[in-house]
Amino acid sequence: MFTSPTDSETYDVPFARQITLLESRIQAYIARTSILQTRLITTLDTIDLLQRRHSEELASFTADRDRIKNQLQRYTDVVKSAESERDDMRDAVIKLIEKGRGSFMSWYRRRFLILTESII
Repeated sequence: MFTSPTDSETYDVPFARQITLLESRIQAYIARTSILQTRLITTLDTIDLLQRRHSEELASFTADRDRIKNQLQRYTDVVKSAESERDDMRDAVIKLIEKGRGSFMSWYRRRFLILTESII
């Protein structure tokens, strides 16, 4: 390992080699850290992009949902209006049938009486 700096015989070569080795390790760690930083930045950029796309899609889906909801409400109102008109028309037809039935019955009776009187 390290030799004592006071030991003049072994100080120069092994200590210089250790310094060189440590400096090369530092350079390797710097390179590795740089690669990791680049990957981290790329990952963060990707996450930002995905979050932005997600927000845009969510806003689009929300707008579509609101548009469809309004359209459904309009169709529901149209159906209710048509059902109301249908019910009114049915009531009017029933009244007409009842009036017609009454006048038909009176016409039938008169006709029957005329026929029976002519036979008798």
